[in-house]
Amino acid sequence: IDAVTTASVRQRLEEAARRDADAVVLELDTPGGELMATLELTNLIRTTAPPNTVAWIHPHAFSAGTIIALSAREIVTSPHATFGDAAPVTGLGPIPAAERAKIESPLLAELIDEARRHHYDERLVQAFVSVGIELWLLRDPATGEVVFVDRAEYAQVFGEDPQETLTTITPPESDEPFAVSPLISLLSGLQPESTLTEDGIESTPLLPPIRAPLTTDDRDRFEVLGQVVSNDRLLTLKPWQAEAYGLSAGIVANDDELKDFLGASTIF
Repeated sequence: IDAVTTASVRQRLEEAARRDADAVVLELDTPGGELMATLELTNLIRTTAPPNTVAWIHPHAFSAGTIIALSAREIVTSPHATFGDAAPVTGLGPIPAAERAKIESPLLAELIDEARRHHYDERLVQAFVSVGIELWLLRDPATGEVVFVDRAEYAQVFGEDPQETLTTITPPESDEPFAVSPLISLLSGLQPESTLTEDGIESTPLLPPIRAPLTTDDRDRFEVLGQVVSNDRLLTLKPWQAEAYGLSAGIVANDDELKDFLGASTIF
């Protein structure tokens, strides 16, 4: 992903507009790319692409590919897809801590913005970029609501430190999907006003977090499903995990299934 990619996507979006396309699919198979090209692409998707823009991870979207996917209205994956591992890297060797923090800052701001815009868990998406984020998955058995908590919030709820073992969390056996927080539906209609930064890139004020912090009052409401990511690795997901964690809308294997998913009469 580089400046050539950005120019190509821009031309294709212009062509889609000329042909009155109702939706655009970004088919992603990439190991990543340049930071500025990535941020330009996400801005292009927000400002130029049709509202119904879908990222199809087919089959891999690492690094910049993950960030671009999160900027689309929704994500679908191919059956054996993998995405994540979006920390900035350089061919010149390890990045010193101060420089890494400076590079990560715009990426994290972008991810938080997209998480709140599309109602993803903002802690979860930050784990794509930053090593050191620890998350555990909790579920309310009564409602199916799932939340991701860090060490401090876990201790606040349960009064003890969490187990530091990554657990193989198997998909639910029933057909009952994981539900998202009811707060998400309340925020779904909000469209914050956009402004332009000095460099002309659109900047949208962040929506508020989609849930309030959990407390000891929630102790009896949630069960612990396991640790999602430890502090020594970056988040990488397979299709069923992406669905269970609220990041993917489904699995699409080929163009025919994509057509059915979109309810499309024509794909060009």
